[in-house]
Amino acid sequence: MGSVKESLRHTRFGGSMLLRALLIWIVIIAVETIHGIVRRILLVPLVGESLSNQAGVFIGSGLIVVVVWTAYDWLAAYSLRAQLLIGALWCLLTFSFETGLGYSLGYSPDQILAGYDPWQGGLMLFGMVILLCSLLIVSRLRGR
Repeated sequence: MGSVKESLRHTRFGGSMLLRALLIWIVIIAVETIHGIVRRILLVPLVGESLSNQAGVFIGSGLIVVVVWTAYDWLAAYSLRAQLLIGALWCLLTFSFETGLGYSLGYSPDQILAGYDPWQGGLMLFGMVILLCSLLIVSRLRGR
């Protein structure tokens, strides 16, 4: 079995797979941020914060799959190992981003973590599983 470095080696597209993965994550976060702003403006007033957050996880998961679908061939992460490593990296970066954003907006650690707790109505773990597996999902959808 190859090393992590071998799994994320340079490919024919130039540059490193890791750099491309980071650039794709930035696009994912930008799309999710815009989605969050639009959801807060349009959906929260109609259905409330909790239901809006729950719907947002499913909508956001779909947006992640669309971004990954679009960038899949450019990323060229075709091995299972590379797909899972990149998915794990995206989850770590996203959790760090969400935590930092939550703190900057004045949310307590308990409020931030509640979004990940299904017993409190939080569905962010579902979204993280989709993010983790997004390359696998797209790979299967593309028949690879």
